[in-house]
Amino acid sequence: TANLKPSDTALKKLQILNIPAGAQLFDEFSQIPAALFHGVSLRACYARRHAYQLDLNSYASSPGLFGHIPVLLLFGDHLQLPPVPQSTSFFASLDGTSSEHKAGSAMFGNIEDIFCFEKARRFRDQNLIAILTAMRQPEGQALTDQQWHALQATEVDGGTNFNASQFLRETHGWFHVAYTWSLVTMAAFLRAQSEAQHDQKRLMYIPACDAPKKGDIVLRSLPLCVYVKLDGCQHRFLPHKSCAEHASVEPDCALCGGLAG
Repeated sequence: TANLKPSDTALKKLQILNIPAGAQLFDEFSQIPAALFHGVSLRACYARRHAYQLDLNSYASSPGLFGHIPVLLLFGDHLQLPPVPQSTSFFASLDGTSSEHKAGSAMFGNIEDIFCFEKARRFRDQNLIAILTAMRQPEGQALTDQQWHALQATEVDGGTNFNASQFLRETHGWFHVAYTWSLVTMAAFLRAQSEAQHDQKRLMYIPACDAPKKGDIVLRSLPLCVYVKLDGCQHRFLPHKSCAEHASVEPDCALCGGLAG
């Protein structure tokens, strides 16, 4: 635990992120290693203790988690995949684990309010809703013939006769899932194109990069140039550029702005 004390440089960065924060939100909590949960809470307390006169020894107790953050929310599914390795999970046996792991598990166990959502709201297909409900029965539940046939009807044949363009047209408005990030990013790109073509809407690609600053610390730098050329569009889009009088773009300056296309 002593090794988790941040250096002066790291502390400044942590203070920028944690002091103004009013909430700490975690997604997919089941995939968080217990020791990591402990470490993040401790370093958040280091960052916030002088600003809020905190006792560092209270970092692992409720409501002292994450530097007495006003709102702490953990989202996820307890049936989701565990972290890698599984032995680092909140739910794993504590035998032979580190002090940090034990502390992280205890911190997770001390969270007072738990809300378990039992009904999916994003789906309207009654067969799909019934299948998802059956999957969550503790003792298991067999699907009806209608549900099983409906599930089989969603199978996609990826063989030599597979027509990707036809598949995109026929699955307009579907939800899509994949296990690998390379497929997710490619599917998002292709789906955006196909949806725009189907709805006959203009599709805009807008590059964005946040650059929060505090003092002399730059958390992320903007790219030197972003050039955008859209197919079938006569204009070319260049990034904003500051005028000769300003070091950076000033919104109220008439001379600062985007270059002409």
